[in-house]
Amino acid sequence: MRTIAATALLLAALGAFVTACGSATADQQSMCDQAFAQAMAVDPGSDTVSDVDGSIAGCQSLESWVAAAKQFPDAFGGRDPAAVASERCATSPELQNTAVCIALR
Repeated sequence: MRTIAATALLLAALGAFVTACGSATADQQSMCDQAFAQAMAVDPGSDTVSDVDGSIAGCQSLESWVAAAKQFPDAFGGRDPAAVASERCATSPELQNTAVCIALR
């Protein structure tokens, strides 16, 4: 009986851990989506490079940034979002320590 109770307790703890991890990932994607949406909502006459840089800095992973970029398929004139991020990371010293740029190294 103790084995069953211990197993049930262990499974409950594991389930809570998995749920928390999934929630954190969803929150990170949501933050990235929001940063990218803000970058795409700028006035066409403004400095869009800094807005794109802000979206790169606001994402916690390259995968999240690419997923957010795919919501705006015309954003980069058909260019691969990862290629755009790579270009921005190479030319902007401020982005060097962001999660997106680190993933591209």
